Amino acid sequence: MNEIIKEIKGIESPELKDFTNEELYPGMDIGELSDIFLLDTIDEAYRAKHFDYYDYKGIGVPRVTHILNQCTNKEFLIAWAAKLGKQKYFFEKNKATTIGSRTHELIEEYLTTGRFAENIFYKIPPSMKKNVSIAFDNFKDWMDDMSNHGYFISDIIAMEKPITCPYFGGTIDCICRINGKVYIVDFKTSKKISPEYLLQVCAYMWVCNSGYVENIPRIDGVGIIRVDKETKHKYEDMFLNYDVYWQADIINRYISDFGILLHSYYTILSMEAEFSNIKKSVKNTYDVLEGKE
Repeated sequence: MNEIIKEIKGIESPELKDFTNEELYPGMDIGELSDIFLLDTIDEAYRAKHFDYYDYKGIGVPRVTHILNQCTNKEFLIAWAAKLGKQKYFFEKNKATTIGSRTHELIEEYLTTGRFAENIFYKIPPSMKKNVSIAFDNFKDWMDDMSNHGYFISDIIAMEKPITCPYFGGTIDCICRINGKVYIVDFKTSKKISPEYLLQVCAYMWVCNSGYVENIPRIDGVGIIRVDKETKHKYEDMFLNYDVYWQADIINRYISDFGILLHSYYTILSMEAEFSNIKKSVKNTYDVLEGKE
């Protein structure tokens, strides 16, 4: 918790990097990505099939989590699934998703009204109530710890905020002010905070600060709050404040890293789509071998 207090307070004021829609990350021109994104080979039918989709001005775009799932190593999940077996794997996966979703809803209600949403809790399957209750209580513990150190969520700007740009979309769990600074905050009920979570919130920050989202103030930083769903009084967090030079550098690097993954995602997608057309054009092997046009 001491780290988050240092990060939110802000001990240095660097030259802030401008977020513009002309550059996704240092060293890559958006035009290069646009060339891939706008290839005719990626038609709407292909998008609909492959994108877990958000809509940007009538065009389907993939969600951030889909891009990260496609472009990062998930061998541990494969091993876990193989160990559990197909049926149990899907059961455990759905259980974890449900616990996470209901915990999000309880936190949202608590932050916006100050109340515990009995109507939401009542609908949770009995086998999951204990986990959701523990996770929610751990979030309240986190809030108490913050307030004991003089840090308060003073203004909820948005909850469950869908955002899109020409390249991807996503939903921000929470945009709020903490002691005057505006943060994008993501709530997690997983077993640990992973690099993918930081990539996710940094991508969201880039979209918001690049002019794609209306009626949202400049984002000053990002935060991840993980509440354990099995052990009481257990939580962890990670916050980065863009007004602190070395933390701004981390945010910029993660925006850059997400840009690399994004470029790779679209390159693979366009390659696969183009390959379908290639197969059709060289269907007659005899004509190819004879050198016919």
